[in-house]
Amino acid sequence: MKKTKFQINKMHCNSCSGLIEDKLKEQDGIVSAKVSYDSGKASIVYDENKIQEDSIKKVIESAGDYTAEKINKNLACRREPCFRQGKNINYENNQNNMSNNDQKENSKGNFVSGIAIGAAIMAVLAFVVVPNLSSNNGKGEVDLGAQIEDTNNEDSYVAPTPTPTVIDIEVSSDDHIRGNANADITIVEYSDFQCPYCSRFHTTMQDIIEDFGDDIRWVYKHFPLDSIHPYARKAAEASECASDQNKFWEYNDELFANQSRISDSFLAIAAGNIGLNVQQFNECLDSDKYADKVENDYQEGIGFGVRGTPGGFINGVELGGAVPYSTLERAINELL
Repeated sequence: MKKTKFQINKMHCNSCSGLIEDKLKEQDGIVSAKVSYDSGKASIVYDENKIQEDSIKKVIESAGDYTAEKINKNLACRREPCFRQGKNINYENNQNNMSNNDQKENSKGNFVSGIAIGAAIMAVLAFVVVPNLSSNNGKGEVDLGAQIEDTNNEDSYVAPTPTPTVIDIEVSSDDHIRGNANADITIVEYSDFQCPYCSRFHTTMQDIIEDFGDDIRWVYKHFPLDSIHPYARKAAEASECASDQNKFWEYNDELFANQSRISDSFLAIAAGNIGLNVQQFNECLDSDKYADKVENDYQEGIGFGVRGTPGGFINGVELGGAVPYSTLERAINELL
């Protein structure tokens, strides 16, 4: 087994990292893969007898309009701009311009960093050796990210992640709910009708509702990405107009099923396809009746830390994009 890392460019939301990660995990020879939207890095453990780094790079880039560059161990930042701990660093210029005094100060910093790293390793060892007797505290909270894969390779060890933050998202009778309105498990989705990852997640959620029935309530909220999806906001308003005729979810399904056709003119066509009174629908849409509601959803999502779509939460814990069915199924079963 070997481990490699890539810097991935052109990821614009959390869903991108999830899509790339899924593509990697589906590839024969890849044992584990973790893609971080925040850092733009992919960490991959693979069987060199089955797949090589060039092929892994192609898998990443085939997931969309992405570019991938291998990260060398001795040169983590190869091109400007490079982001490390939130700072823009020009590695080569820093190296060329560093004076002797700067080098001495850097050596001191490395010594201190070495102590800090040693302390962190001891903390991890203590966490592993000492059982966590208070796991979950009986509250049914799920750690979606804490996984350790035994690949007999110490480089592939993934330290347990901290208990995730639980966000209190209020659900009211004015929200669009699919499934059991009184279910103990709530999945809230901030979505964009033109987002391809939202379309994918929409299919996953349809399967989840079908398989888990009364155990789940799916709450849909609007998060139109105006800068890249020009019809998303008007489509969100159109879905609210469909709700006036008690067919929000039917209209929702129709738009995602015909996502490539979404335009100003198609919104009325979709209304006719599901049997709405088109004249009433058009009057509602032309009046901008639900512009404020869509904007309120959007601002609420920003307040909860949503940065891309789909922005999903399960019982207040962030899902992290268009997670696959298996991930969502596991989380639900743990809560049940």
